[in-house]
Amino acid sequence: MKKIILMICSLTIVLSIAAQSNDEASVAAAVEMLNKAMVNADRIELDALVSEALSYGHSSGLVEDKK
Repeated sequence: MKKIILMICSLTIVLSIAAQSNDEASVAAAVEMLNKAMVNADRIELDALVSEALSYGHSSGLVEDKK
């Protein structure tokens, strides 16, 4: 019984690690696309990648929105 529980726990851990790796790869790809769009000043690509609810706060206290 202990071996079965250990195997189930091990399988759960392995599966959760694999899921995190896929999520991390997706986030890294999205960040890379955003970075390229910003560097190339591609307004169409930036508009497609960024949420309408985007806001950016500057250290001076100024807050800007997507526009």
